[in-house]
Amino acid sequence: MKEEKKGSLIFLLIEHSFLTTLVDEIQQVLFTTPNVICLPSKTELLANLLTSEQDAFQICDAHMGSRWRKDYPDSVVLLACSTSADEILSDSVDYVLEPQIFIEQLRGIMFAEQSRRALINRRLQVAIKRHCFDYTATGYVLNEARTQMLLIPKGNQWFPPGGHVEDGEFPDEALRREVQEETGYTVNFLGQQACVGMQIGDAQVHPQPYLILCEDLQTHSHYDFLYLIAAHTQVGASEFEGQWMDFARIEDLDTPEHVKWVAKQLRASYRMLSQISAP
Repeated sequence: MKEEKKGSLIFLLIEHSFLTTLVDEIQQVLFTTPNVICLPSKTELLANLLTSEQDAFQICDAHMGSRWRKDYPDSVVLLACSTSADEILSDSVDYVLEPQIFIEQLRGIMFAEQSRRALINRRLQVAIKRHCFDYTATGYVLNEARTQMLLIPKGNQWFPPGGHVEDGEFPDEALRREVQEETGYTVNFLGQQACVGMQIGDAQVHPQPYLILCEDLQTHSHYDFLYLIAAHTQVGASEFEGQWMDFARIEDLDTPEHVKWVAKQLRASYRMLSQISAP
């Protein structure tokens, strides 16, 4: 699979009180920056632009900015003011702007990101075909009866919790972190061998994925480790309002085809097991 052309850039600026004094200057920057439009705070409009070549700018709250940067790392550029609270200036922020030179920095960042994307696309026209992928981990969270799956809304679709494997993480560690961040639950891995966690010489046995998928996202691929897990304890706040869905209902949801396929497989498997164990 070859690396594909990069699409639109979405510049998200985390809201700050002092921005109200710079409305005209920001509008001038957008007017003089090629191919950038300013959008009102409606996420459905942003979602429609992701597959286009139209760049966009929007002021948003910190929670939305962090979510979008996390879900669409190839498209979203997250900006924040240096005077924002420490919790806002998190790892998801790409650029921190100083109030004294805010407009100059904003203009420079936009031109630089557009130029970098143009260079990447130009190189791709003559590049040797090669794999380009990110490691991700996804958790199919099942209820105690194994009849429902926990799904969360992202954009206009439903997904199992999960995300990118960060530097220094194993896939199972990334999954525990992502599930707790997105749902508040700690988890137990299902369908594992008794030797999980065992140290064998210099090697350690890690949880085994249920499946490994390679998802083609056009600009790159996700090498996705899928785990079956049980929700254990909800220990804190979550990023999303998850919902428990019956397996049969998932087939009618707006969700990726591989999610529907896995739900169908699990529904058949647990129905068969319950029949075997019935008296």
